[in-house]
Amino acid sequence: MKSKGFTLGTLLTLSIIMLIGCSSQTSSDSTNSTLNEAKNRGHFKVAVTSESPPFGYIDEDNNHVGFDLDIAKLINESTFGEDSEIELIDTSFDGRWEAVKNGQVDFGIMVTSIYPERLLNASFTRPYISSGNAVLVKKDSDIDSIEDLNYPDVTVAILSIPTDQDRHKNFYPEAKAQVFESTSSQISALQSGNTDVAAIDLPAAQIAAKEDESLEVLPELIGDSTNNAIFLKENDFETWLFLDSIVNEMLSGDLRSDYEEIYEKWFGESPPEQ
Repeated sequence: MKSKGFTLGTLLTLSIIMLIGCSSQTSSDSTNSTLNEAKNRGHFKVAVTSESPPFGYIDEDNNHVGFDLDIAKLINESTFGEDSEIELIDTSFDGRWEAVKNGQVDFGIMVTSIYPERLLNASFTRPYISSGNAVLVKKDSDIDSIEDLNYPDVTVAILSIPTDQDRHKNFYPEAKAQVFESTSSQISALQSGNTDVAAIDLPAAQIAAKEDESLEVLPELIGDSTNNAIFLKENDFETWLFLDSIVNEMLSGDLRSDYEEIYEKWFGESPPEQ
């Protein structure tokens, strides 16, 4: 991945950031911003997951890899240069909010969707990838639609997060819910026959179905589509503006080709046009 220049729109945005930085001589808030701390350090510290393929997981060679990790590396490289070594910190989903609040990390990029209640815990950039809660089943299953989930003899693997529990109550309350801490555990439970369904993020479901031909993804999402975004500490406008501008560059600016390369590497197809 090569570091590239920014578009005019982002240069204007970065000019605003520079103005904010200039005023930091009289503003302790700007001086203490996460972005300034990263500048002084020379690299970003980023929260990532190892429990949600293909976004972040441990591969067969015991390497920590994934789409989110490559996106984090692209952000670091485009900011500090190719020689800068990013600091990737494996973080639990339960601990991600505290990690940005206490400064353990500069920001997080770990398959995190934007929900209203989460805005109470962190700030979010614009989305870097679209997603949604998909239904992953075995091909020989009798489950053909979301309606087929809502029976007492159906067991659905969900994550231990409030949004998954809400979907259980709203869309398939009659089904049994088996709760897991990671997407990989959900998929394993389905493959072993311990559950009938894995309700997981759409990209993860698609990759699982490609890697295991006995699985398939139903065409209908559970509820509305969602968007995964970078999250960071609240009330840090300077850092938010910078990261949001970087995401814009990935989606429709000079980092688009790098973003496309990463997307195709992990999902086997080109990302949607912006």
